[in-house]
Amino acid sequence: MKYWMVFFDTNSATLNDKAASTVAEAAGIAKAMANSTVTVTGFTDTDGSPAYNMAAVAAARPGRQGCPGGERRVVGGDHDQWQRRGGLLVATPDQTKMESNRRVQIVVQ
Repeated sequence: MKYWMVFFDTNSATLNDKAASTVAEAAGIAKAMANSTVTVTGFTDTDGSPAYNMAAVAAARPGRQGCPGGERRVVGGDHDQWQRRGGLLVATPDQTKMESNRRVQIVVQ
C-alpha cells in the first residue's frame, strides 16, 4: 500500500505543479500494479459548501491521469462528516479558511 496527500489553495480546485506531479505519480503506481484499488478521500476546511469543496476531490482523481479501471472509490461528504472522521489537520471554528485542511488523500493498494 502507498499513499499521497495533495493539498489545494484556498478557493481553488486547481492542481498546482507539485500536486499534479503527485497525482501523476499515484496514477503511474496504480497502472503498474495488477488489480490495484485506488481510494481518494477528500478533506476540506470549514469554509464553503460541501459541493464547492468536492470539486477539489474530483480534480485529484488519478483516474483523470488515465489510470484504467484501477480507481474504485471516491470518498467525501460534508464538513461535519470530515470533522467526525478527524479530517481537520488544524482545528478551526466553522467558516474558517485553512489551506492545511484542504487536501485529498490518495491510497493505492
